[in-house]
Amino acid sequence: SSMKLNLLIVTLLLLLVEVKGLYKEDAGKYDLYFKNVGDITNAYFDVTPHKKQIIVTTDSLLGSINMKTSEIEWRKVFPDEHKLEVLDHKNGLTLCKYGDITYLFSGNGDLVFHIDRTIIDGRIMVKGQEIRVVALTKNNLFVTAVNGVPETEIKNVNFIQLHEFNGRIYVLKKEYNEYSIVGFKNSLKIEFTNLLSNIDLIEKWKFTGENLVGSDMTGDMMFLQNLNSKDSLRKFTSSFLGQIPADENVQIITLGENLIALKWNEIAALFNIKNGIDLLKSIDCDTIGKVSSSNKGNYVAFSNKIGGYVLSVEEDSTLELFRTSGIPIKNIFYKSIKKAGGDMSHQLLVQKNDLSLEYRSNQELRWIREEGLSKIIQSGFFSLPVDTSSLQYDLDNLSYLDRILMHWKFIQEIDWIDTVSDILNYFNRNTLKKANESIMKKDRFGLRNLIVSITDFGKVYAIHSESGEIIWDLYYEGSTFLEIHLLQSADYSDPRCVVIGYDQEGYWIKLLNYMEGLEISTTPLEEVAITWSITSKNDFSKKVIVIVDTDNNVDYFPKNEESLEIMKSHVGSLHYYLANSNEFTLTGYRVVVRDRTFLSEETWRKAFSEQIISIDQFDANSNKLAKPLANKTVIWKYFNPNAIAVVTSKRSYIEDIPSLKPDDYGITVYIIDSVSGIVLHRINQQHATLPVSIAASENWVTFSYWDTKTHAYALNIVEIYDNEGWRTKPLSSFEVPSLYTLQQSYSLPRAVNYMQTTYTRRGITNKQILLGTIDGSIISMDKRILDPRRSIDPAQAMAEGVMPYQTYLDFSPKMVINYYNKVERLNNIEIVPTDLESTSLVVCTGLDYFFAPVTGGKAYDRLELSFDERYLIIAILLALVVLYLTRMFHDGKLVKKLWT
Repeated sequence: SSMKLNLLIVTLLLLLVEVKGLYKEDAGKYDLYFKNVGDITNAYFDVTPHKKQIIVTTDSLLGSINMKTSEIEWRKVFPDEHKLEVLDHKNGLTLCKYGDITYLFSGNGDLVFHIDRTIIDGRIMVKGQEIRVVALTKNNLFVTAVNGVPETEIKNVNFIQLHEFNGRIYVLKKEYNEYSIVGFKNSLKIEFTNLLSNIDLIEKWKFTGENLVGSDMTGDMMFLQNLNSKDSLRKFTSSFLGQIPADENVQIITLGENLIALKWNEIAALFNIKNGIDLLKSIDCDTIGKVSSSNKGNYVAFSNKIGGYVLSVEEDSTLELFRTSGIPIKNIFYKSIKKAGGDMSHQLLVQKNDLSLEYRSNQELRWIREEGLSKIIQSGFFSLPVDTSSLQYDLDNLSYLDRILMHWKFIQEIDWIDTVSDILNYFNRNTLKKANESIMKKDRFGLRNLIVSITDFGKVYAIHSESGEIIWDLYYEGSTFLEIHLLQSADYSDPRCVVIGYDQEGYWIKLLNYMEGLEISTTPLEEVAITWSITSKNDFSKKVIVIVDTDNNVDYFPKNEESLEIMKSHVGSLHYYLANSNEFTLTGYRVVVRDRTFLSEETWRKAFSEQIISIDQFDANSNKLAKPLANKTVIWKYFNPNAIAVVTSKRSYIEDIPSLKPDDYGITVYIIDSVSGIVLHRINQQHATLPVSIAASENWVTFSYWDTKTHAYALNIVEIYDNEGWRTKPLSSFEVPSLYTLQQSYSLPRAVNYMQTTYTRRGITNKQILLGTIDGSIISMDKRILDPRRSIDPAQAMAEGVMPYQTYLDFSPKMVINYYNKVERLNNIEIVPTDLESTSLVVCTGLDYFFAPVTGGKAYDRLELSFDERYLIIAILLALVVLYLTRMFHDGKLVKKLWT
């Protein structure tokens, strides 16, 4: 009874201390997410008393950025099949064309209506609460209301361009090599027709305000036609126009109702076209600001190598708004706003060549967005330096005594004064303080890293995986990056990484300090075909980068004696392959050494009858060598780290041709030993076509596709097993193994654009297959769900722990690791293990950027990241004190009872 009493008291006391779940996953708490819009082509300022936003468009995106917070309020992402073209923007409404469909969106991103017809041009007409669209097709001109159905239509016309000004519609008509301007009312009733002469001399022309402006190819001559006048086309020449070089490409830029610019090279000439064509000023500029449609043309924004400026046309004065930081400006989008007091407010959206986006109000920088994150092609997880003053775990080599001593050291380092303060704050329900750890030091389980990413336009980002802060970035104008490799980890020595790329002068490899973002050296290279890294067999901290050029010459980096010895130690095991998508061939090579020179020799060549779509490498990251069956036998997995999975397709894209039948489509998956070129297995999947994604790991390969016969997305998995059972001798790539496979197919709810598998430090945790779907979700699916033995007898399946077979695989919301943070146009997933066997780190890049720790084993080996060990120690001490007092109370009561 005394023992029960002790347990009851201890339990009651422990209830007074807040205890958090030991296996709780902090969903989304430690994730990073950057939502982007990308490379902007147009921007429109919508400023009203209730909303201040910038409508931006790219080649396939329409979105809104809040002018105060810089956050994306909404966006519409279209596929990359066609280019999104903005036809008109007015009163917060945006009319855009994508393929054969035209959309009208409101300022809140809502679809007002769409026109399911191929139109050439269109304009928005707003009168009071009525919204109409005037649209021009190849043969028709029509006006449509909010339902998208034409109200009025003129058929069989020869109109080639549409314009709207002050509620009136103007159309340029071409008939029998004669040009004329036709004016309409809103009801498409013709008001006048003006026949134009000498317009055949015009190579470039544009509607602006109430005028039609044009120029010949060189800009030596300009033409002007008032839309409401029946006068003939007016021709203008000047000594200034004659100074334009004949080979220059001259652009006509509309800056306002009566203000245009001729732009060529680094010069812009401003012209007033109100009563003719009068030259106002010529300015030296790299970029001239694109203006909103409501601009009256009194101000012009432009930039050069020094800074950004606003020119007052009326006062002929220039105001400097900012100085450039050395990175050239790509685009300026401008709007002038007249305030209540009469002062002018200059709003600029500045996009630089590195795709950074700046919003400036007058001379004040309001915010910056790093849109270069939308162009990342590869990322690497690089370790931070070890904090020698804190508790660090080497989980592979720790004894129990070492663990006890390290925990004792950690207890000694606790600031007990802060602990008492935390306890008082706890009873006041205040937030507990976190342990004082440096953010730029490695944590005990390897969860904190520096994610270094390269883009396809010459910019490098280093992002802290815990804070999400961009620690540093580098930009190389005119460069294209190909790959990034870790050379030396900060765990062991000076932090070093290499970036391989090219510019106008040729290919190179740059050595960087990845902690500080400093370039150490640049070494020129020949045209690069493939690169990879190898590790010293004696010291895992030493790495060498192997570089093969397009002539199959082999080089290495860094060039020193130590690297040479590492290369020599790997000769005989250095093999690689190259795919030629044009010739449908896959060729294998090996690296040999002659004296101090490394060469490559062709060892095999495989020619395919279909185009190569994708290639993935197998890995042997698993501690599970066999699969136990219900009959108490095992089937042995076939592991081959040299194996690759190659996907070929009859057609490289989905062709909508009526004569094609489902049998005309198909893909083939080859499993090939990359050392010998032996085809280990081949899977022919009929009726399959793009999009195709593939992932290979351990002894299995899975691939997804579109089934043209069932009209559904499907996923297949193939597992490879060894007929020879347990091998007593090493596996040879030059021997044909005796294999058999298990295969199963499933239906998917939507398309998969990218596929990757997780892996852990020791290969104990169950694999997770990450599926990037077409809607931007990242699905984490347990490999056991795809087990091909799910179709076996139910009794046997229950004994083996295999789930019953279901044809349709539903994507549960619990499988989505990025929740509502969509990653549009996913093109890469990088995965790295941590020192926790249950956890891998994942970064997903595309239009957006997403990072998260993925726990395939439900975080079975770690506490919650906010778990405080001090409170656990205090709770244990309190329990011991209560147990001792209870024991004293019980013994005293027992002695007293015996004496009585």
